[in-house]
Amino acid sequence: MPQAALAESIEDFYEDAPCGYVSWRIQDGAMVRANRTLQRWIGKPRTGLLAGRFRDLLTPPGRIMHETRHAPRLRAGGAVEAVALELACAAGQRLPVLAHSQLLAEGGDALVRTSLFDATVYRRYEQGLVTARQRAEQAEAEARRAQARAEAAAQAKAGFLAAMNHEFRTPIGIVSGFAGLLRRDAEAGGGGSARLDWLRDMDEAAEHLLSLLEDATLFARLDGGTHSLPVRPMALGRMAQAAIALAGPVMERQRVRAFAPEVDHAPSLRADPALVAEALACGLREIARRATPGMSIQIECVAEDGLYSIRLICPGLEMTEAALADLRAPLAPTAWLGRGLEGSGLGIAAAQRIAELHCGRLRIETAPQGGLLLALELPLEA
Repeated sequence: MPQAALAESIEDFYEDAPCGYVSWRIQDGAMVRANRTLQRWIGKPRTGLLAGRFRDLLTPPGRIMHETRHAPRLRAGGAVEAVALELACAAGQRLPVLAHSQLLAEGGDALVRTSLFDATVYRRYEQGLVTARQRAEQAEAEARRAQARAEAAAQAKAGFLAAMNHEFRTPIGIVSGFAGLLRRDAEAGGGGSARLDWLRDMDEAAEHLLSLLEDATLFARLDGGTHSLPVRPMALGRMAQAAIALAGPVMERQRVRAFAPEVDHAPSLRADPALVAEALACGLREIARRATPGMSIQIECVAEDGLYSIRLICPGLEMTEAALADLRAPLAPTAWLGRGLEGSGLGIAAAQRIAELHCGRLRIETAPQGGLLLALELPLEA
């Protein structure tokens, strides 16, 4: 290639490069050369552009950055890279740029060669990141506020239910006590024997309401709570006996019996024995309310597929698929509208919550041999 053509191509490359080039003196900042790309960006002719100093190219924020970071680092190290500056263009426009500068020689007349790269896309990306971070912080703050409101609501609900339990228990106890006295008097042949059935209904209704209050209080205590669940061998026989004792009043009133496992299994479970006993007691009470007098509930324990299943089986209790579906979703309106004293299954909701806290599940279905099967399934620990 001829020398003239080579020189011309190098000159064109300098003048029309994709970045702006400017050379200026380190002593006073006077510009001595600038390419056509920088001229186009600024919107000034070359003569007007070179009449000023390097700092005159910049907006006020850009000048501050130049005088506090760009020029001092250049004098100290002889080179500086990727300093964010801002050019003041024609018609009041601003152009963000990244400046790469190099000090060519020492001394008062030393020149600085600066390459300016258009940082519009980079600035837009940076602003997008800032906006996204602000939105994330706002969302996090809102989530914290929502969590605080939810915790306050849960505490208020728990406090209300505890107060309701206390306030209801006293008048229900009075009704139940006097109904029991009148019932015993009637059964002994005293006055009011003609209304014996009414007194029995009053006594049973009061006892039922007390047990429902216990279930509601238990569910409120579990809802939204956290529990530490250590891994430990659990004596399921003793736990089943504890559940039978907790559900005893309801089963005695319904004249239903429960039988614990003959062999006391002790698997290693990550579980709270007291909560598991409460879940089993809830299941026993709900089955007893639906059973007829004389029925029995068998408690069995089976390990399979990494789960330990504690099963309550009532062979004589047959339920339709619609009734089973209502029992699995006790808090749905279809489960409690139009129900009698057997209730909607609030104890089932508490047992389901206990199963969830243990990363397990509560299974309700028809038993293979007939009747109702309610299984509390908890994960086994290796």
